[in-house]
Amino acid sequence: MYEIRRDFRLLQTASMVPTPAAAAGVTWSPTDKFADLALSADKLTITGVIGSFGVVGARATASASAGKYYWEITLAEDASFAGFHEIGVSNAAVSTAGGMGGTTGSAVALQGDGAVLAAWAGSAVSTLMTYAEGNVISIALDMDNWAIWWRVNGGNWNNNASGSPSGLVGGISLNTGGFAPFPAGAPYFPAICHIRYTNDPPQQSIANFGATAYAYTPPAGFGNWG
Repeated sequence: MYEIRRDFRLLQTASMVPTPAAAAGVTWSPTDKFADLALSADKLTITGVIGSFGVVGARATASASAGKYYWEITLAEDASFAGFHEIGVSNAAVSTAGGMGGTTGSAVALQGDGAVLAAWAGSAVSTLMTYAEGNVISIALDMDNWAIWWRVNGGNWNNNASGSPSGLVGGISLNTGGFAPFPAGAPYFPAICHIRYTNDPPQQSIANFGATAYAYTPPAGFGNWG
């Protein structure tokens, strides 16, 4: 009887342990993506395309125009072309048939070669750290102060030892410079781009929007999408 009572107490304790709020239902969109990109059953793993050279993309099902958000992307397969993989945020005006460094719409992304691409500039606006197959890329987006940060495998934010999303230090500004910066009030989505090429297997990425435990601790004040 003592063992039964002890186990029951343990079960009670475990059931009362709070868990982080999940971003219920937030996935890559099955309709807001380049048609040939493949999604897993849970729509969190996205697999690239084998074909003629190009960069194609997808957006998540969640969007926002204010607030502070954190999410993680694992590059499970880089197809030997991590430099043509992009992780960032865009509005709906950015075509999924191209990358996030074009001149249509508003988007910003960290590319695997370390370049920060911006749709409002039509080119790279900064150079940070590189990432490759097996790496976990964290993203912190502050839409109240219009800035974004990335880190690789829990390292420095934006490759800056002092970088801090919570302290608003070292972020890439989203509403200064260029000819078409992020217009306030428009909804923005987590976004991703994969290379389309002949390499087999193609690029593959796994998103975590908060439905499961993160690999790294989010910065204070930043929550899940959804």
